[in-house]
Amino acid sequence: MSKVIAKMELLKPTIQEYQESVKHNVIVKCRRANLPVEEANKILMKEVKKVTRELLSSEGCNPYKVAILPWVQIPLWIVISFAIRNMSGVYPGMTPLYPDSTASLATEGTLWFKDLTLIDPYYILPCLLVITNFLNIELHSLRRQAPTRLQRVMTNTFRVLTFGMGYVSAQMPTAMVLYWSLSSTYGLSQNLLFKYPQVRRVLRIPKTPSESRTPYRDLLVILRDKARKFILLQHSKKQ
Repeated sequence: MSKVIAKMELLKPTIQEYQESVKHNVIVKCRRANLPVEEANKILMKEVKKVTRELLSSEGCNPYKVAILPWVQIPLWIVISFAIRNMSGVYPGMTPLYPDSTASLATEGTLWFKDLTLIDPYYILPCLLVITNFLNIELHSLRRQAPTRLQRVMTNTFRVLTFGMGYVSAQMPTAMVLYWSLSSTYGLSQNLLFKYPQVRRVLRIPKTPSESRTPYRDLLVILRDKARKFILLQHSKKQ
């Protein structure tokens, strides 16, 4: 997926040139045909999407390749979560998925969670889940460019869902929360690792203009700038 995103970024100037060319041709044809503005705009949008899709497909970086991965991961995550829940016998009267599953989960814990069928007594795993999910969201939102309205709405929605997930996980057996928190931690580690240039070269991810030689330092700078703006905004509201 990272390779596809990198290729799409490298193709962005070419796509813009193609779009400008298509725009010029469509405008000329629509004027000659005396078409209304609304119909001309529909034709223009259709042609621009067609050219963009064909160019991306010819370079082997179809946007659907980026979108399809979450739609594969999410059902898998849900199925595994329900399976762990059923194995834990989390609800009164629920029959465990396997006869001996509850007994084994109750005795195969470690560290502070000795019984995987009970909730985390210290709420450490739910807190870890919230923190790692929140960091994943903020990692994607930390950009030097101003986000679009849709990006802001999506980011705020995921932030709310993250805290809701923390409340839900505090009511779930430790086995489920352990799976959720480890999955989130792995995702965060992967996202951080893929920002390192040496790792990207090993994985043959093309170098892009947005790639930085000091990604972690840049993230800290962006985070500090956003924190300063937030503090200034709060002070302005109080005055």
